Amino acid sequence: MRINQIGRLEKASSYPSFRRTRGAMLPAAAAALMLPLSAFAADGYFLPQASAESIYNDNWRLQPDNREQVDALGAFFDISATLGLRSPRSDISVTPRLRSSFFTDSEDDDRLSSDDQFLDVAAYRETEQARWAFTGGYSDESVLSSELSDINVDDPTDDVGDTGRLDVRNERQRITARPSWTYIYSEQTQFGLGYRFVDVSFDDQLVTRQVDYTDHQVDANLTRQLTERTLLTTQLFASRFEADQVNNETDSVGVNFELSRRMTERVRGSLNLGAQRVDAEFVDPVTGATMSESNTNLLFGAGLRGEVTEITSWIAELSRRVNPNGTGFVVQTDQLLLSIDHAFSQRLRGNIGARAFRNEAIDDNATNQFIERDYARLEGGLEWSLTETWSLFGRYSYTRQEFERPLDDMGGMVPPGEEATANAISIGIAYRGRLRR
Repeated sequence: MRINQIGRLEKASSYPSFRRTRGAMLPAAAAALMLPLSAFAADGYFLPQASAESIYNDNWRLQPDNREQVDALGAFFDISATLGLRSPRSDISVTPRLRSSFFTDSEDDDRLSSDDQFLDVAAYRETEQARWAFTGGYSDESVLSSELSDINVDDPTDDVGDTGRLDVRNERQRITARPSWTYIYSEQTQFGLGYRFVDVSFDDQLVTRQVDYTDHQVDANLTRQLTERTLLTTQLFASRFEADQVNNETDSVGVNFELSRRMTERVRGSLNLGAQRVDAEFVDPVTGATMSESNTNLLFGAGLRGEVTEITSWIAELSRRVNPNGTGFVVQTDQLLLSIDHAFSQRLRGNIGARAFRNEAIDDNATNQFIERDYARLEGGLEWSLTETWSLFGRYSYTRQEFERPLDDMGGMVPPGEEATANAISIGIAYRGRLRR
């Protein structure tokens, strides 16, 4: 998935591990069921992409100063290809992707190197009054990438389940499926139904650090066009989160209202406000006692996306969400996201972005198991187009992360926070093929 960052691949994914091929085929099979018979007469297309880059990071595992830090130079190779069928009213595509990394100048090189595999599936079908859509995917990757958020401006909620724990060698597998249906009732009104499935597993489970979980959510929404430029969407949703390692079962229901407006021809803004009721029950892994908690959480968000000029685009978003997390708990995430993309010339483009968030336990009884986390990342890069398909790029990123425990009810001692920083710089070459039919 390209995230408006220099040198990153466009929408992409990859070859599933043979150990979990059956699980990886689930989203692909679901998408295939949506393909109309008429698609066999549709136009086929093929879009290849590849990149090679060298990255130096002075703290690959993002460890605090009082722990061993690993600095190393690595080589990364990334290749993907999108294959699809498209007709005037439907589209289905499959994107396998393979990413490999190699380290040769570090004593920790065997623990850093990895072969990451992905597979993305997308499909939609439109009629005069309805639209069916499906997106899904499978990934098998090192926690060095899966458990650390980048600046994803296309979908800020895509990787919210990351834990920030990189101190052990581990692999994470994730399956996602998101079918949806939208019905256009009139020119001013439409409603829809959706379902989201997420299944996450780790090769080795670490209690309250990297834990297998599944999350299901169903939602219903009603969108009403208030004016030519303004839309109001009301959404009702319910979800269930399960993490067997800590015997966590969390049920949620909520409502969210979103007001979106096209401010100008180039700028769009949105405001949303909602509430989510959470009922959780889990077993304390230390005492073995069963804990339960119920509370209501405020949800909100505000965002602007647009183009200052034809060569400059920007994004600014502030939000609070309640999300499933690989620690084995549902957590509250307050997030700020900023990004600016600018074309200095026909050949030279630049991008700078920032992302900061705070994860907090929403259950008072879970604070002894879940360590609150502050995270911030700044990225910037340049890309020089050599031809229509080849380009050179360079990037720099700064990452800061801190884990801390809140005071207990009796004002007890707080263990020292774990603050860590990392600087990374990379240069590389990218190939983005032309869409072939």
